[in-house]
Amino acid sequence: MSGDASTSGEPDIDVCYKGRTIKLEVKRPGGAGPTKLQEAVLAQWREAGAVATTVRSVDAVREIIKTLDNGEDWTEGGR
Repeated sequence: MSGDASTSGEPDIDVCYKGRTIKLEVKRPGGAGPTKLQEAVLAQWREAGAVATTVRSVDAVREIIKTLDNGEDWTEGGR
């Protein structure tokens, strides 16, 4: 642990939006991707039915919300 309250591997953002669990790992555009542990944790959340992914911009988050608002099911990798 880095000394903060976060748990190793857990996504940075944890939200419940209109009854859907959303777990987002935030990474800098053009920077390194998620660690293997972070990828494994996101996969576990997806298996449990959550929207769980890595985002690199506010626009990526907006796209997820827009998809859910349209009543569509969001899937990893987009449409």
